[in-house]
Amino acid sequence: MKKNWIFFFEENDENLFQKRELKEITGGQIKNMTLDLTVVKMAYLIEDDFMNFYKKAAENVNNEEAKDLFNKLAKWEQTHRDILYGIYKELSADYWTKMNFTPLY
Repeated sequence: MKKNWIFFFEENDENLFQKRELKEITGGQIKNMTLDLTVVKMAYLIEDDFMNFYKKAAENVNNEEAKDLFNKLAKWEQTHRDILYGIYKELSADYWTKMNFTPLY
């Protein structure tokens, strides 16, 4: 007897693959992981912008005390940026491991 596969899926099974991913592949963690990656990347970019802002300010000011302050602030922001980059790399590695995939970059 030949089964008609067109009717194999019920109408309410439109999220079948998402449900399977959550149940069998990721355990429901991928959405949380991608949110974490996004937030950490945004924080990294903000710190990078502040670092560059302070570096540019130091280059454009004549007052030596202000120049020193801007350079110290730039280093401070660079430290924050570098910490966030390390966190991002760790989260990315975990994400790709759970996805069972390694990007080519």
